[in-house]
Amino acid sequence: GLSEEFLGKFLTELREDNAAVFIGAGLSQAAGFVNWRGLLAPIAQPLGLDVQKENDLVTLAQFHLNTNAGNRNQLNQLLIEQFTDLPTPTENHRLLARLPIRSYWTTNYDRLIEQALKDSGKKVDAKYTVEQLALTVRGRDAVVYKMHGDIEQADKAVLTRDDYERYATTHAPFITALTGDPGVEFRAGQLEAISQAHTIPVAAAITTAVAWLPGRSCRPCLGHPAECCTCSRRSTRRQAG
Repeated sequence: GLSEEFLGKFLTELREDNAAVFIGAGLSQAAGFVNWRGLLAPIAQPLGLDVQKENDLVTLAQFHLNTNAGNRNQLNQLLIEQFTDLPTPTENHRLLARLPIRSYWTTNYDRLIEQALKDSGKKVDAKYTVEQLALTVRGRDAVVYKMHGDIEQADKAVLTRDDYERYATTHAPFITALTGDPGVEFRAGQLEAISQAHTIPVAAAITTAVAWLPGRSCRPCLGHPAECCTCSRRSTRRQAG
């Protein structure tokens, strides 16, 4: 569970209007959306793979892409079929939407958090392309940063290993915005905990951003995000000692 220390600090940051939320696939799955294994199951079977036994799902998506000569039409279609319909936001979505928070970060393609924010009477500014980061919705109450894209542009969604490895180039402004958000604080222990609790893509997205923080010179290890603590200050201290 959450420690009292964390809760106390988070409440303080909330009162000071200095908090942000990072939302992963688990929140949307509770509303009825598929998880990553469910999404990629239709492409795993033709490849002779059991999706339940695959841990590196980003590489699975890449394998499908390579097998089809770089054609990602089937991947795009899977995204459209699975995430176009909008179910009712969950109670957790509604709770998050009611908090006095201005920044919501997510790797989800769906629009559940946006809908929950609108239902709570807030004006939403959704950012899922680099170009949108330079624009501002007047009178906005909350900004939703969609690091992996939006179902509206399924063909541009971050999904394959190539997408992740190029992220620092193709989505550099998102990394800049994430690391500059006053509500976002990265710590080595938190990074390792997130990496162990989530398979790719959530851990990979965070690891990618952290690895490209100023002063870091290593590239993110997408296949083994929990081992990417070499990018962390704590690991540096271990090696120095």
